[in-house]
Amino acid sequence: MIEQRVIIDSSLGNITIRRGRTKSALRATFKTDGTISVSTPSTISWKEIENWIEENRDAFIAKKIQATKDNNVALPTILSINNCCYCVKYEKILKAKVEHTTCGANLILPQGGDTERNRQIHEIFLNNTLKLEAQKSIPKRLNFWSTKLNLPFNSCSIKNNKTNWGSCSYLGNINLNMHLIRLPEHLMDMVIIHELAHTIIPNHGKEFKAFMKKIIPRVKEMEQELKTYHPHQWS
Repeated sequence: MIEQRVIIDSSLGNITIRRGRTKSALRATFKTDGTISVSTPSTISWKEIENWIEENRDAFIAKKIQATKDNNVALPTILSINNCCYCVKYEKILKAKVEHTTCGANLILPQGGDTERNRQIHEIFLNNTLKLEAQKSIPKRLNFWSTKLNLPFNSCSIKNNKTNWGSCSYLGNINLNMHLIRLPEHLMDMVIIHELAHTIIPNHGKEFKAFMKKIIPRVKEMEQELKTYHPHQWS
């Protein structure tokens, strides 16, 4: 059973708290509309949850501001992936439509229409396009490096993660962010190799770092370069 409460905080706004057995840890999600969602195991009391929020207030405020800023970032009108071109155009029409081309598609939005609605449709179009292309190319790259490095994995999922480029469970299930295909190829490969390495080394200790450096001598420089990008942000 999941219990839910809503806290209205003077500086953080609306915080929806969901507490239930399916939750494994305290986790906060910051949405672009300014609201905050907290999930927590049923073993943690409401008072402990409130204390946790208070202890992390400054960090919460910073993340809330960043999430709201993300909503104001201009979305790209041209997306070129795997030799396919996806464009967003505005015309004097009443309803948005998608026109498929020989290699890609065009999203046509109503000129002078509802700005927020147009943005929502624009973002959905980009995300759907990106995920479709990511599902075609990322698993191939993962299989290539898995075979080359002799690092088998159990399964692969392509997701629209907001906070990380990838993850690997102790069972060898790898999750990769669909936004990886917007990165330069050498950075996408580094993330993939990083997650494959976790199939044999589950932590980020000395052994893991030595392994990564052996495979990618410039790994530290590339990790710094990766920090100039951010998953789920189009800028």
